[in-house]
Formats: sequence, C-alpha cells, structure tokens
Amino acid sequence: MVRVVKEVDLVAYADQPVARLSGGQYSRVSLAVALLTAPTCW
Repeated sequence: MVRVVKEVDLVAYADQPVARLSGGQYSRVSLAVALLTAPTCW
C-alpha cells in the first residue's frame, strides 16, 4: 500500500482524513484504491 501512496504522490497526506483533501488529492486517492483492488488492468 505504501508503494501506491507514493505513486500517486500522497505520502505527505497519508495520515489525513479523506474529507480534508482537495478535489485533486481525492481523485488520486480514488486512483490508489483502484490500483489496490484491480492491479491487473493491463
């Protein structure tokens, strides 16, 4: 999971509640969750 957080550049916000993130950061969280749940998208 740490690798995915690094890939979407959210390490500095990893301890923040999702509700406190900006719209762009929220989108990156959504992408990270998608990568974690469906890693074989290629």
